[in-house]
Amino acid sequence: MRSYRISRGRGATSWALAIMAGAAAGVSAGRADATEPAIRAADALGDVRALAAPALEGRGALTPGLGEAARYVARRFAAAGLAPAGDGGTYFQAVEIPLPRRPSPETRLDLGGEALKLGADFSPGVGAPATEARGPIAFAGRCAPSDYGGLDVGGKLVVCLPDGLPLAAKLDTAVARGAVALLVVDDGASPELAPLWPLGQAGASTIPSFRVRGAVIDRLLAPLRRSVAALRAPVEPGARPPAFDVGAWGGFGLAWVVPALRGSNVVGVIPGADPALAGEAVLVGAHYDHVGKGDEGGVLDGPGLHPGADDNASGTAALLETAEALAAGPRPRRSILFVAFTGEERGLVGSIAAAARAPRSVVAMVNFDMVGRMRDRKLEVQGAPTSPAWRAIVEEANAGRLALAFPSRVSRNSDHAPFIAAGVPALLLHTGMHGDYHRKGDTAEKINADGIVEAARLAAGVVRSVADRPERLSFVGPAWTTVRAGGWGAP
Repeated sequence: MRSYRISRGRGATSWALAIMAGAAAGVSAGRADATEPAIRAADALGDVRALAAPALEGRGALTPGLGEAARYVARRFAAAGLAPAGDGGTYFQAVEIPLPRRPSPETRLDLGGEALKLGADFSPGVGAPATEARGPIAFAGRCAPSDYGGLDVGGKLVVCLPDGLPLAAKLDTAVARGAVALLVVDDGASPELAPLWPLGQAGASTIPSFRVRGAVIDRLLAPLRRSVAALRAPVEPGARPPAFDVGAWGGFGLAWVVPALRGSNVVGVIPGADPALAGEAVLVGAHYDHVGKGDEGGVLDGPGLHPGADDNASGTAALLETAEALAAGPRPRRSILFVAFTGEERGLVGSIAAAARAPRSVVAMVNFDMVGRMRDRKLEVQGAPTSPAWRAIVEEANAGRLALAFPSRVSRNSDHAPFIAAGVPALLLHTGMHGDYHRKGDTAEKINADGIVEAARLAAGVVRSVADRPERLSFVGPAWTTVRAGGWGAP
């Protein structure tokens, strides 16, 4: 994987060579007498609609639409006149995107002599360890502590109704009583079982959990003249289902695979005009990926196409508009690097890779994330505490147009964070959370394109100011927010 870090003197990287080649060829070298064109709402909305279109499948890591989105951004960079600054003279910088671990095809479960089919009859919980065991099968109602009564489940596979306590609590009780596995009855009708999510991460429990089709458990209980439906509906009000040994054995073997795929940051550059400063860059970024069809984790409303118009087609549109405006204007003294990040929804992997490769060359960073729902001309500017100069630069570029908020703390869950961690002063521009976050309702029809324009105009002024100033911004480590579940941190 080749770096786009700028290097001075000997050993210049391909990114530095791309800058020099672009300058020599006149690529992205705006004329000194040129004026920045208007950043247009119609163009921004066109980008949002293109990126949030159903054909791009929510730009999830597992969808072909993510690659098509990358190619769309690259075409827009080329049309704007940016020089390519990725691998091999292209706009694409290879990034490995880790995917959630999945059960290997060798994973097995048999109950009462019946070998079950992975995905059709059962599915393991994602927090389960890789292990294998055999033992008697027991039934313990809803698997609350009081449901076990005097039943000994040491070394047994425990069948559990889905009602009552959260899965993590059921697992804790089963572990404390010596069970070797928890079998949770599935009460859905989906043709393929979704995995259980005990605590959302590997290693969440010391014993495995499995979701098992209700019909399978009915066959297991048939010799006892019992059924799941009957056990879920006790005759006496408030009564608990009985706990009992099933009188059959079961066994399992659980193994995992951890897949990864190759994605791409999309990277373009305006070469700097000042020989003394062109080896430094201001980086403007936005992630272009989203959560896809709801089957990759991270969604708040279940499977289905998640367009991601605000998160973050809006930020990508703002990035493209900013690039067009700055590329058409006078050449800046420092270089300006534009990066559309992949893998933000997979743990900031694109920006982590970028920040690791170029911390000394990048003097400042501006990140767009969710700038498409502006209300009352309000814009949140996170990261001002990372440099004493930031607030004055931002306010001068704003010229009173927007009502700016400057939180005292900085959130960790967007692409500015890896740069701040690397000691780079960085800002996040954000128009606020809303009820469509990571839901299917995040559509282009709800986008405030004029708000995207305002965010892009502010960023263009800020970036040009930093690119042209004689000295680098000094850096101050910020106070970080506590990230809220399903959202952003509090200021």
